Amino acid sequence: MNELKKRILESDFYQNIKIKRASKSIELHVSSIEAGMEEASSVLDCPLYELIYEVIEQGNNGILGVAKKPYYVRYIHVPLAGNKLSYGDNDNNELDIEGYGKSKENKDRDTTIIVRIQIQGIMLKVVPPSGKGKVIKDFSYLERILNEKEVLKYDIDMAKNALQKQKNEYVKISDYYENKYSDGQFSLEVSPEKMKAFIKLAPLKNNCREVSILDIKELLTEQKIVHGIEDGILENVIEDYIVNVPSLVAEGTYVVDAENAKLSYNININKKIIPKDIKENISIDYKNLMNIENVVVGQVLAEKVDGVEGKPGYDVYGERIEPKSIKDIDISSYSGTNTELSSDGTQILSTIDGQVEYIADKLSVSPIYEVVGDVGPHTGNINFIGSVIVKGSVLDNYRIKANGNIEVNGNVGKSYLEADGNIMIKLGMQGHEEGTLIAGGNIVSKFIQYASVYAKGDILVTELIMNSNINADDRIILAGKKATASGGCLRALNEIDAKILGSLTSVRTIVEVGVLPSDRKKMDDLLQEKDSIVEEIDELSKNVKLLETQEKTKKLEEDKVELLNEDREKLEQIKARLQSIDGELEKFNSEMANIPENANIAVSKEVHSGVKILVGAAEFEIRNSCKNVRFFNVDDNIEMKKYTDTKESSENK
Repeated sequence: MNELKKRILESDFYQNIKIKRASKSIELHVSSIEAGMEEASSVLDCPLYELIYEVIEQGNNGILGVAKKPYYVRYIHVPLAGNKLSYGDNDNNELDIEGYGKSKENKDRDTTIIVRIQIQGIMLKVVPPSGKGKVIKDFSYLERILNEKEVLKYDIDMAKNALQKQKNEYVKISDYYENKYSDGQFSLEVSPEKMKAFIKLAPLKNNCREVSILDIKELLTEQKIVHGIEDGILENVIEDYIVNVPSLVAEGTYVVDAENAKLSYNININKKIIPKDIKENISIDYKNLMNIENVVVGQVLAEKVDGVEGKPGYDVYGERIEPKSIKDIDISSYSGTNTELSSDGTQILSTIDGQVEYIADKLSVSPIYEVVGDVGPHTGNINFIGSVIVKGSVLDNYRIKANGNIEVNGNVGKSYLEADGNIMIKLGMQGHEEGTLIAGGNIVSKFIQYASVYAKGDILVTELIMNSNINADDRIILAGKKATASGGCLRALNEIDAKILGSLTSVRTIVEVGVLPSDRKKMDDLLQEKDSIVEEIDELSKNVKLLETQEKTKKLEEDKVELLNEDREKLEQIKARLQSIDGELEKFNSEMANIPENANIAVSKEVHSGVKILVGAAEFEIRNSCKNVRFFNVDDNIEMKKYTDTKESSENK
């Protein structure tokens, strides 16, 4: 092998080609590079020591957690097995790699000779040809390779025997000569949290001996790395001898934190009134959706579970890492209205028959107020500490306010309904532009027309939303076969999912996700106030300028002097208010850049022209109808994917 070929083979450039051809990779947004290593190891199904990484975008931890930016990192799996660099000598002088995912038997390969200079001796391996490769048994060929490696004294008979038999196994043909060869070079790196130590082997020069396990152990001892070193891993590193790639050689023992004391609930506090995944042709079961969890006197609602002690960990320096101590809980802080503690203080019991509720981290039991017919003249407005069930409808101009849930089996008209829990309307709401629904939980209804609606959780409508302002701090879902939203404004933080948006008549419909509806409303109010202030500043500036001009030419009457001073003072005040508004708007704009990662607007059938799409700060006007689409914010631009795609799956394609 000539000197140029050998230098190319050992160069960083060639090693990078080898790594890329023999690797799989994944790009991740992660809070730290170390956390990403764990995730990439799981996704690529490989050990940590077979991963290398490339930082695409630097992240930071922000200030006190504010303005925190994730790292964007490419993790590359470099298999240590089946990826060795070999010195061969083909007729066409091609460089030879045992590529990842390819078997040597599937290649045409001539006899290959590998010489390794190790501290235990000079090792020779002769790999027989594969495929249509040529058998080489000419000893001059072996001599040339040994000379290039500066191996001049060796057991000739042993070398000839290895060349003739070509057993594909290492044999020792000479002792190692002290002071003849320079030592192989390598570097040590310890992860920031001191839980992992890596070594990186440098490419070998022609007269270099390979780094040995003893070399690595000496450096680890010198650097006081004493914990988590396994001889088996070191042997693999030296055997495979992959250069320019960090190899894990020591790993600490991770601390096992204590399990804190907690409450075990005997009722379902996380009950999903609205299903997480809404299927295309879902049949809404109102009996199930509106099912109320009732309890009886003395029923155990929750009980305390004692904590479990943790186990200490150790970093690679052998330093002990103490686990977090157990945090106890005060079970009485979870006991709300109409509940009490058991005699031993470990259980929460119901003191009445009623409906169990979990609000503001407290378990309460509410009595149920039931209206047999309609809410109207014979009932008046209702304000109840528990839950309200209306067997009929809620007529125009009546109000219901409940500390629990509100359930209406009929229709709701131009009415006001407010519940700390959920609002469930079996039929629908015709609000006549004045109807209002406000829920601390979820809202379920068949249709909503000409109304204002807000839910702290999800809003599920099975047929139609028309000319209404609908706001949800989580999701808005239109789940019926032809569920449509047309006219008005729909705002949700995480997702809006509908069958049809807009109408054939191109009615103006605004659909927004990525920002809390309350924040978006504040922003709209500030913009409206700003427009008004700008007009007022313009008008006042003209008045002040006119009076100041008159003041210069003649003495102003007392009433005009007083007016000038008042206008000047008012002008300063509203300019200060304008500056304050600009500051608040700038803050909102900054926050809009940090929208939920998978915030999206999904339309499984058709979105018509006249619909305005907003995802965070990005806007898009629908001018031509489109079908089966999902809208995301990608780099402050609206990107469309198929309805069946998620943002995560589309980014990984």
